[in-house]
Amino acid sequence: MEVLCPSSPHPYRAVPGMRGFRLLLALVLTLATVASLGMAGASTSSAAPSPRPAAACSTAPVNPNANARARNLLCYVVSQYGNHVLSGQQESTWIGGPEYEMEYIRRNTGRYPAIRSLDYGDSKDFASRAIAWWRAGGIPMIGYHMGAPTKPDTYEGTQMAVSINAVLSPGTAEHASFVQRLDGAAAELKKLKDAGVPAIWRPFHEAGGTWFWWSKEGGSQYNHLWRFMFDYFTRTRGLDNLIWLHGFNGSPQASFYPGKSYVDIDGADTYAGNGNYDPQKAMYVSNRAVVGSSIPIALHENGPIPDPGRLQSSGARWVLFNTWHGNHLTVSNSVSHLNTVYNHSYVITRDEVPNLNQPFSEALSPVLCTDTFPRACVPCHEQVLGPPTPLETKVTFRRVHATALRLLVLPVLTAVLVLLIPTPAQAADPVRVMPLGDSITGSPGCWRAALWQKTVAGGQSADFVGTLRDPGCGVSYDGDNEGHGGYLATNIADQNLLPGWLSATRPDVVMMHLGTNDVWSNIPSTTILAAYSKLVRQMRASNPSMRILVAQILPMNPSGCSDCGRRVVSLNAAIPGWATANSTTSSPITVVDQWSGFRTATDTSDGVHPNSSGNTKITDRWYPALSGAIRSHRQPLRAAGTTSRDTRDDLRTSQRAPTRTREELLV
Repeated sequence: MEVLCPSSPHPYRAVPGMRGFRLLLALVLTLATVASLGMAGASTSSAAPSPRPAAACSTAPVNPNANARARNLLCYVVSQYGNHVLSGQQESTWIGGPEYEMEYIRRNTGRYPAIRSLDYGDSKDFASRAIAWWRAGGIPMIGYHMGAPTKPDTYEGTQMAVSINAVLSPGTAEHASFVQRLDGAAAELKKLKDAGVPAIWRPFHEAGGTWFWWSKEGGSQYNHLWRFMFDYFTRTRGLDNLIWLHGFNGSPQASFYPGKSYVDIDGADTYAGNGNYDPQKAMYVSNRAVVGSSIPIALHENGPIPDPGRLQSSGARWVLFNTWHGNHLTVSNSVSHLNTVYNHSYVITRDEVPNLNQPFSEALSPVLCTDTFPRACVPCHEQVLGPPTPLETKVTFRRVHATALRLLVLPVLTAVLVLLIPTPAQAADPVRVMPLGDSITGSPGCWRAALWQKTVAGGQSADFVGTLRDPGCGVSYDGDNEGHGGYLATNIADQNLLPGWLSATRPDVVMMHLGTNDVWSNIPSTTILAAYSKLVRQMRASNPSMRILVAQILPMNPSGCSDCGRRVVSLNAAIPGWATANSTTSSPITVVDQWSGFRTATDTSDGVHPNSSGNTKITDRWYPALSGAIRSHRQPLRAAGTTSRDTRDDLRTSQRAPTRTREELLV
């Protein structure tokens, strides 16, 4: 829960909350606040101060027909200019999957960037990820490294020369190619519009840099291109969900500025040397000299992230940064620096972005202020029991009266603790279940929400465990997991990552869907299975009676990997035999067939990651195996080499496991 004060739309940073304490704390704060209002009214003649309403946004997008959510987005960005910097990260789609950078940041900082930056030049099917990011509370920013018209639509094509006069002249091959590419991008952006998702649109970036075709013929021609695209997208294609970000290179030139009637946000970029966290004040001042003080200025691409403290002290008021992918994130920035940046009070992360689906004034308007909690108000964009952030519950309160605490909080604590004392039937510890995998498991892995709910509804007591929490799936559930986006099974094994996760969470059952990124990386099935074997040995070292559920992985059909589907079939065909050879009486392995009946065309959003129907299928396949594993844990082996009838029926593995057929190992 975020605490938002009337003087600033930015919620205060708070300390991590303990698991299980969040509900209790929220209840205590709520009851204490309400009770203190009554006491204040009874004991004083002055009423509690009314919340100061948030000012209406007076910022108008350059597209006069911009829809309400686009206006909310721009208003929010403008409100942060000079007060905070929005964190942003460019995705790659080829380094272990499109979640690689996002999960790297989450793994090392406990947070996600506020802005996910995508590029139509890199991925023609970015819409599903942009939509998912918005729905998870973030802001999508879309660019396009467009190849020169009639030339390859690749990064290499961006550096090829073309006549801009020809590009802008109807009837030419260059114009036809240009419009065709605009239409392709517009179609993908319209998917966002249809889903109610606004985005920051960042085309023709690094203006003035003559390495790209759009700047090779000077500022006048560049501006003609920008204005043509603006008119085509806003008028012809009706894209009213875009906020327009114009980006200079590191040396802003007024001749390459299309004008304030075509630009909502401006910016510049630079790639300083590794570990150079300079605030880039000179570049900021140069950019501001061109566009003036009324337009927010973004660091629209960067390698090393400027030090937030120096941004504040130097007056380099970048409204956002956008770290480039790959080594620009992982090498140019140390892990300690990333952790400092993403947990700095000046830096906004995804969990701190308000609900921009609401009118701007409502999204930033507090609904409750009291004398007891001065300037600590509950915002209307998140209810008292809203979803937690990945590693913390954000609750900040100041100057709490000691008398109110003694009179109100302690009795409420006592009452709640009495209610929480377990009955004998409740006293048994739940079975600890670790969902282990990659982005299919963890980003957001909403099949886990359905599986946990179905398991609890079926009368099973399960505690999902893991060092990660996901961003939420719109329902209440136990979100702990080890779903590490972009991770390979072979890397987890080679780097010995699993023992630390096991030590921290102590699972009784591991349900593993791993191998997708290995297949994507063309790693042989034999190497993947060798990694499985090492992971199983580590599981059993942690718990000799570990119940292990291993999935035959989902089918794949990602863009750019025509052979991935065949590789999945090869891996899945080998898994049952591997399981037979590695299953033991005390720690049986159950194979769960997630492949059969799953269709990439209808059950995924991008050929890899499951959509709603895919999540349902995954849940239905995991459920009987997980239920059997939980019951097996509750009914330990009676003697060496024997199991109960229920255990044999549910797990399909016992002392006879080495002779089981493939069909018998499938659930």
